[in-house]
Amino acid sequence: FVEKENHSNKTTHMDVLIHFEEGVMYEMDSKNESCKKQTLKYRRHAMELPSDATHESETYLGSLSKSEQGLRVRSWNGKLPDLHANYTMLTTSCGCLTVSFSYHSEKTDLSFSFMNVETEVDDSHVFVPPTYCDGVA
Repeated sequence: FVEKENHSNKTTHMDVLIHFEEGVMYEMDSKNESCKKQTLKYRRHAMELPSDATHESETYLGSLSKSEQGLRVRSWNGKLPDLHANYTMLTTSCGCLTVSFSYHSEKTDLSFSFMNVETEVDDSHVFVPPTYCDGVA
C-alpha cells in the first residue's frame, strides 16, 4: 500500500508492506529511510473473502442507467470470533475482487478501499522490505 498526503504545504509519503503470513507490517518512509515494524493481531488478508462469509445482496455502485458509470458489487458479512469483531465486504460480482473491507469491533473500526488492484505482480521484489528495515524490531 502506498499513502501520499498533502497537508498545508507539507507532503508526506509512506509505503506499507504487510506480510499477512508472517504476521508483520512495515511502515516505511523511503525519503528518510525510516522503518517501523509492527506485529499484526490478525493474519487474514483484508482482500480475502472468508469461506464462511454470508452473501447479503448484489447492487450497483454509481449509475446503472449510464454506460460504464458504475460497478456491480456483492455485499458479504460475517464474524471474526477470535477478534470479537464483525466485517462487511464488497466484491465485484463477476471476478470477486475485493472493493472494500470494513472491520467493526467494540474498540476499533477500520475501513479499507481497494483501487487499481493488480492481480499479477511482475516484480516479486516489491514484497521484500528495503535494507534500511534490516534489524528493525
